[in-house]
Amino acid sequence: MKTLFSVSRSIDTLYAGGIISRVTGTLPDQKTPTSYMLLGFNEFLHFLTYDGRLVKKKDIDGSTVLYVTVSKFLPEKNKGFVAVACVSGQVHILSIDETGLELTPYAQFKTGVPAAVTSLDWGGKDGQELLAIATSNGDIRIYNTPGKFLTRIYRSTHGIVTLVRFVPFKYKLFSSGISGEMAVWDVATKSGKPIATFTTHVSRVTAFVFIDQDRMISVGRDNIICCWDVKTDKLAFTLSSYERIEDAVCLPSEACSSFSTSLSSNKSIVVTAGEKGIIRVWNINAQKCIYSQTQPVSPMSIDYLHYDEISSSIVSVRSDQIIAIHGITSGTIEPRLYISGYNKEITDVAYVNDQTIVVVSNTEVPKLYDILPDSPRHACRLLDGHSETVLGVDISYDRRYVITCSKDMTCRVWNFVDCRCLGELRGHTS
Repeated sequence: MKTLFSVSRSIDTLYAGGIISRVTGTLPDQKTPTSYMLLGFNEFLHFLTYDGRLVKKKDIDGSTVLYVTVSKFLPEKNKGFVAVACVSGQVHILSIDETGLELTPYAQFKTGVPAAVTSLDWGGKDGQELLAIATSNGDIRIYNTPGKFLTRIYRSTHGIVTLVRFVPFKYKLFSSGISGEMAVWDVATKSGKPIATFTTHVSRVTAFVFIDQDRMISVGRDNIICCWDVKTDKLAFTLSSYERIEDAVCLPSEACSSFSTSLSSNKSIVVTAGEKGIIRVWNINAQKCIYSQTQPVSPMSIDYLHYDEISSSIVSVRSDQIIAIHGITSGTIEPRLYISGYNKEITDVAYVNDQTIVVVSNTEVPKLYDILPDSPRHACRLLDGHSETVLGVDISYDRRYVITCSKDMTCRVWNFVDCRCLGELRGHTS
């Protein structure tokens, strides 16, 4: 095949799991800023626009990327940092230029322990003075960015540390482990002990979300949402989350008008997602869920969320590495674009027409890709409905319909234009 044909277009792997960070910059020929998703795969960082276009790929010295995070910086500062933890134990700190696309090496160091990095976060008075590094041996290391030296080493009381988060622009750090135990650390002092510990959660805590300087939300896999008073380090209240939550994000006030007309409520809207594959919206002031998406036909766990202010989009990542870009309209959250991060093992491909192909990989969801030269390469549409792995695909004689067969012992007929299932064929017993 390689000797007879040349490759005109390829859909490569972008992402196979982990944190997706966000960088912002302004190009020289533009007046308004642009934001990009920053995804790590193998030894590369990929810069992806929110319409699915890959604009840049950067090599991280041949080291496999494990964790990526971008610093939180004050509005008057136009320079930030990206911290990249690698499987080799190296941590790379790179400075971001005004465009958001150029990363310049700033510092590089080893964690100093034979353990994997499990979480990173930036903190301190300007949001990027300190870098907290959590490892699987229970250590929390605090790195001073301007001085380029290690300033603190904490030994956690809850074994493997899975999550660390600084209170924004403060010297207070929250951490948690697999057991769900939480600890609070005062990084401004030299004390090596936490100033408070909590055992409210009985399973792994997956996210800390700071609503403001005084309130924080913790969520996890024990089906509860906890609201904390950051000043007093005391629990304010708990809510039932109806599911194991994998991530949460706080929406800014301007994004909350669809869900609330109250100015005070607009400062306390939190979005969660988890095992059921749906996004829920919570009003923390009212202590209730105010919106929930309908249950999908074939639910897939959502592992990660973040919000992009420039495109007013909520980004979710499913457990099959499909990235969904959601828009907020009239009190609802609906997907407007899907991006395929990873196709796994491709088992079948069908040519629909001059513009579209359908790809079946080792998952329950076939993907439709537009193959026009100016279309986003990794953007796709989903034929979502099978409950087991799809085995094959074909196109009707008049090229109007797509037919798929699956391990769930059914065949389905699809309208590939709107990805609607027109019929389900049953009868096979194996």
